[in-house]
Amino acid sequence: MRTTKTVPVVEPVVLCDICGAEMGVMCQRGCLGCRRDLCSDHAIWEGLGSNSDACGPWCKRCWDLGEKQRTQYQVAETALDDLYGKLNEEWVEACEDASLED
Repeated sequence: MRTTKTVPVVEPVVLCDICGAEMGVMCQRGCLGCRRDLCSDHAIWEGLGSNSDACGPWCKRCWDLGEKQRTQYQVAETALDDLYGKLNEEWVEACEDASLED
């Protein structure tokens, strides 16, 4: 004979480390810098350009601390975009030149 036992399910309570607001377990977001748990009001969802791995959440303190790095990253990304554009143009020109020789 098979019996069933009913037990209460206890879910952990997760609180925002900044304001103390209760968050659901599925809504838990840790700052990428300091790992504090952040509610949606205190999470900054920004990243470093096209690098999706570095997209938030960030707490305001860690976001502000990274201003210098974000500025340098943007300069580097712009230079890289320019290089990609130049290389792409050279590639297309090489293809066009090869087509003329056919």
